[in-house]
Amino acid sequence: METRLPELPTWLFQIRESSANLYRLTGKDELSGASVALTGPDPEELLREARNSVQRINEQISRKFSLR
Repeated sequence: METRLPELPTWLFQIRESSANLYRLTGKDELSGASVALTGPDPEELLREARNSVQRINEQISRKFSLR
């Protein structure tokens, strides 16, 4: 399954069941090339965790470029 989140429009997330009740989420920012990968039993929880991770990544990128 591929999905996008409205609050993270440049990110594309893929969730696949890698084995019985074990899911792998990968996400990539189409602008910066940044990525995340998570594994767990609940795909909805993985998406929530990915959202939090991406927000932290975006904050770090923003701080890095605002220092220049």
